[in-house]
Amino acid sequence: MLFHSYVFLLAFLPITWAGFLLLKRQGRGRAAAWWLLASSLFFYGWWNPKFLLLILASISGNFAFGLALGGAAPGARKPLLLAGLAFNLGILGYFKYAGFLLDVFDQFTGQSHAPLAIVLPLAISFYTFQQISYVVDTYRSGKPECNFLSYCLFIVIFPHLIAGPITHHSKIIPQFAGFYDRTFHGIDYAVGLSLIAVGLMKKVWLADPVGGYFIGAYPLIDEGVPLGFFESWGVMTACALQIYFDYSGYADMAAGLGLLFGVRMPLNFFSPYKATSPIDFWRRWNMTLMKFLRDYIYIPIGGSRYGELRKYTASMVTMVVCGLWHGSGWNYIVWGVAVGLIIMFNNLWDRFLHFAPPVTALGRYLRMLSGRLVTFCCYVLPLAIFMFPSLSDGARMVKGMLGFQGFALPIFMADTLGALPGVHYADLPVIPGWSMLGWIGICLFVTYGMPNTEQLFGRYRPTQHSLSAETLQPERVLFTWHPNTVWAWIVGAMIVVSLTQLSHVREFFYFQF
Repeated sequence: MLFHSYVFLLAFLPITWAGFLLLKRQGRGRAAAWWLLASSLFFYGWWNPKFLLLILASISGNFAFGLALGGAAPGARKPLLLAGLAFNLGILGYFKYAGFLLDVFDQFTGQSHAPLAIVLPLAISFYTFQQISYVVDTYRSGKPECNFLSYCLFIVIFPHLIAGPITHHSKIIPQFAGFYDRTFHGIDYAVGLSLIAVGLMKKVWLADPVGGYFIGAYPLIDEGVPLGFFESWGVMTACALQIYFDYSGYADMAAGLGLLFGVRMPLNFFSPYKATSPIDFWRRWNMTLMKFLRDYIYIPIGGSRYGELRKYTASMVTMVVCGLWHGSGWNYIVWGVAVGLIIMFNNLWDRFLHFAPPVTALGRYLRMLSGRLVTFCCYVLPLAIFMFPSLSDGARMVKGMLGFQGFALPIFMADTLGALPGVHYADLPVIPGWSMLGWIGICLFVTYGMPNTEQLFGRYRPTQHSLSAETLQPERVLFTWHPNTVWAWIVGAMIVVSLTQLSHVREFFYFQF
């Protein structure tokens, strides 16, 4: 079931929320928790009910490992931890990587096996990583979660189940105590509904329209048609903006849905395209995934504690794991290596800037603009590898973006621009007209010129975060959300307008990870 579907917005959500509030009002907090758990399992099983058995087995197994770790003798704790990790990684490995590993085996041995008919369960990457963090933290602390209902709800509560954020048990489970409070938090409900409206608008009015240009070009690229410089950048910029607003929209809706049920989700997305370096970018994009990778991959293998070589190695391993988390294929591995190299160069550049002389205010502004441009390029170039299962297709896209396949402008620009020295025009079917450039321009304006949702709703703290007031910079935001009539009309209009477009929407980018 998708957040941006009629069945979710007009049936599932109203019924689930009404039942929850009714039980809460009666002081039946445990019943409200069971109602939310049952609703979340129904939500998860809507796509394929048989995978309910898998997620319940995963939850039960990890809960049992937690209890065992809490009461184990010192000598048995590490074997239990390794068994818990093997349990989680074994499930994830079979469903997500068995087919890829069999293909690799065939390539190296010359054998030929029939493809494995394995359907990837929804959200398996998300809920597996959540439970790995739980098992590891229980091993470290010796304090397991003893309430099975709370643990189940922590994993499957539907606002974050399908595509994150990757929540931490210590941040989510304590909030379930609010189920027993008969107080209705009207301001949280207003913020939650408004966040849902904003996220829905991003998905159906920005992500899907601009992403249509990338999807339209995909068959040509798959056929091996080489794209020139402007074609390649136009298509991949549309792709990057689609992913940006798709995931940003989902993050907003997840945060809003959480507030409706009294749960404040962690911040997962904070204007990554406004980052001024690749390192800053990855601190702002899919923030809970990157925090997981930092805490459970980067730091345990050394991080920055043992010199530069160890730090660069840890960064490379972390980004390769990040690539593999996204999917099984050589394109994800190559993408991880490319991003790891970019982060290494970023670290070296930061060391150089540390010894650079101070700059003027104008110099800082120009450095900020150039930093954003370079960061965007450092994201979009590897993205061309990430988005195509065939490495040859991705390589052609990168060659086109680097200018090795020509610089022709689309022919429809000829009447407007006229003859220009050294410029030629050609029929470029992947850039159909000014409409594509217009949508890209609108998306870029919203990306760089508008406040993000954390700033828009900053007074009401819609998510858990540790951002400073200086980072949020609310004084620079021209307008913010307030619980008043004007915003009620705006939010209502956004919902109505978005509902008219739901018959044409696509799945969220992270729908089946």
